[in-house]
Amino acid sequence: MVLSILNLVGLGAQGLFIGGNVLISSVAIPTITEGYVAPETKAKLFLGIYNRASKIMVAASLVSFLAFGSQALKGGLKETLTSSYFATALISITPTPITVFLIFPVIDKIRSFAQPERAGKVATNEDIDSLISTWNKLSIARFSVFSLGLINIVWYLLGSNIRWT
Repeated sequence: MVLSILNLVGLGAQGLFIGGNVLISSVAIPTITEGYVAPETKAKLFLGIYNRASKIMVAASLVSFLAFGSQALKGGLKETLTSSYFATALISITPTPITVFLIFPVIDKIRSFAQPERAGKVATNEDIDSLISTWNKLSIARFSVFSLGLINIVWYLLGSNIRWT
C-alpha cells in the first residue's frame, strides 16, 4: 500500500477536527462557565467561539470525507463499499446530521440568551450553564463518533504494508 497525499490530508483533517473539539470542550467551555459572568456575556462568548470554530470543524469534516471517499472510489463497487476508506468517509460526515438534529436546537436556545430582551425572559447563570453543558456533552458525543473514523483508518493503515511515496 502506498500512503498517498489523500491519506495524509484526510488524517490531518481528522486530527484538526478531534483536536479542535478536545480544546473547546476541555479548555474553552470550562473557562466560560466557571465563575460569575452575566448570562448574556457567557452566551456571547460561547457563540463567538462556536461561530469561529464551527467553520473550521465543518471544513475538516468535509475534507476528511472527500479525501477518504476519493480513496474508496479507486476500487470497484464491491471494494469501495467494503473498504476501510469508505467506512471512514461515512464516519467523517456524521457530524453533519448530529449537528443539525441535536446541536442546532441547543445553539438556538443559547442565542436567545445573547439578547434576553428579545426572548422576553430573565436569564440566569444556571440556565445558560446548563445549555452550554448540554452542548458540550453533545459535542463530545459528536467528536467521539468522528474519532471512530480515525481509529478505523489508522488501524487499517498500520495493518497494511505501507510505503511512503
